[in-house]
Amino acid sequence: MRLIDLYFLLIVVSLGCEQELNELPDIANGSVDNTFVCVLPEIMPQFPGGLTSLKTFIKENLEYPSGSECYEGTVFVGFVVNEHGSLTDINVVKGVCDLCDKNSIEICRKMPRWIPGEMNNIPVKTKMILPIRFNP
Repeated sequence: MRLIDLYFLLIVVSLGCEQELNELPDIANGSVDNTFVCVLPEIMPQFPGGLTSLKTFIKENLEYPSGSECYEGTVFVGFVVNEHGSLTDINVVKGVCDLCDKNSIEICRKMPRWIPGEMNNIPVKTKMILPIRFNP
């Protein structure tokens, strides 16, 4: 599971580098555009209970596809954690196969509300990418 930590960190950091400074809203004055989605807030969103709870949740909800074919790999699921902690815009960024991809989306749909990310103590929508590994 250490590999998930590394993937997660690398993806979040690489996405954060894409954000142009002149695109940032005036968060200091408390005005945040509803359409603005942050990729690297001061405080990142967190799954309730932290990374250990997230790993447990994924493990408990992961369903390996049955059949004669071998399904193995990592599905990268993108989503937005909104300012209330709900996940929206769930999609597969890089998939393995239809069955693994669908299971990964379902796992995200079942997740409880996250603790939202923050900029200047204001909750903001944050783009996330979560790797879900299928390794029978």
